Amino acid sequence: MGALWFAQKLSQRRIAQETAEYLESLAQAPILASRRNITTCLRSLHYEPGPHVYLGNTSWGERVEVPLIELVKACGLTTGGMGSGKTFFACLIIDAIIQRLPGLHSMSFGVLAG
Repeated sequence: MGALWFAQKLSQRRIAQETAEYLESLAQAPILASRRNITTCLRSLHYEPGPHVYLGNTSWGERVEVPLIELVKACGLTTGGMGSGKTFFACLIIDAIIQRLPGLHSMSFGVLAG
């Protein structure tokens, strides 16, 4: 009877551990799928022609380089808490525009910082 009891306890522990691991993998699946999609998008942007602006890295270490033309031709809004890097982000884009694009005199942009 002792061996059967011990085997049942081991089996219960193993089932509990495997269940916990399975539930964790289910919880992580959407996050991993999102990361794969973002990584695919970032890699395709990396191979676009023209000058690029390095904006930083994702939380999982993927390099974020966006074609400058994508930043210039779009309108956008950047939000975040105080000290989160909004002004630094805007300065990266403005510096890239000034350094890399000919005919700057025909372009206009605005930055509101607060």
